[in-house]
Amino acid sequence: KALNSEFILGLTGTPVENRLADLWCLIDTLQPGLLRDLSDFSRTYEREENPQRLRELKSLLTERQRSAPAIMMRRMKTDRLQGLPEKIEHPLRVGMPPEQSEAYERAIAIARGQGGGSKILEALHQLRSISLHPYHPSQAKDDSYALHSARVRVSLEVLDEIAAKGEKALIFLESREFQPYLAGLIQRRYKMKVLPMLINGTVSGPKRQERVNAFQQSGKGFDVIILSPRAGGVGLTLTAANHVIHLSRWWNPAVEDQCTDRVYRIGQEKTVHVYFPQ
Repeated sequence: KALNSEFILGLTGTPVENRLADLWCLIDTLQPGLLRDLSDFSRTYEREENPQRLRELKSLLTERQRSAPAIMMRRMKTDRLQGLPEKIEHPLRVGMPPEQSEAYERAIAIARGQGGGSKILEALHQLRSISLHPYHPSQAKDDSYALHSARVRVSLEVLDEIAAKGEKALIFLESREFQPYLAGLIQRRYKMKVLPMLINGTVSGPKRQERVNAFQQSGKGFDVIILSPRAGGVGLTLTAANHVIHLSRWWNPAVEDQCTDRVYRIGQEKTVHVYFPQ
């Protein structure tokens, strides 16, 4: 904002990354004062969950105001690109097995007894971890370990169907500790000759592209690649797959959409299926 310029153009794929104030920062750079000061904006639009206020904000930004053109244009891929296949989303709601449910309830009880502040943030991280699996992968003695997680169990059921069709899948999973365990489990379960490839923050750019190319050129038949949402969520084309499993949910739906778009893009010829174990 300190840069002097005569003309400013804003272009973004994710205007709200962390909170609605991110949008204020962008607009206040493009047209200072339009959304008033940040404290007033936050008080009006962030502190109260008021759908009508949000509709008014959208109207202010995307509709013509008197003699002035709209300050913001939003273009969705589905509105502009021709020839994209159908995309079907599958919410998979399953109950936790007893040991996972009990661990989740214990974590909630402990959090309630610790008060607020940083303890609450720690509790949220713990709950997110338990919702993936109640035990650390180092405790896995055999493949029955997978059955203690509702998300892993239902994801394997989905993979069974994908393997039977001879199609390919992406699995988005944040936990680097869980990624290698899952790769080994998939290799054993489906008798794959090699481990499913991983793409996460430890994989360099050139190596990442090598893995993408290998996956894209692997021909017909079942295959899986496991990616972290941040490392594999942008800039990669993986249209050899037409199935996406969001094994550990990302809190920002826009980031999840970017992950799905690794397969839902120009070059995809099959119906895309997106699975959300919950």
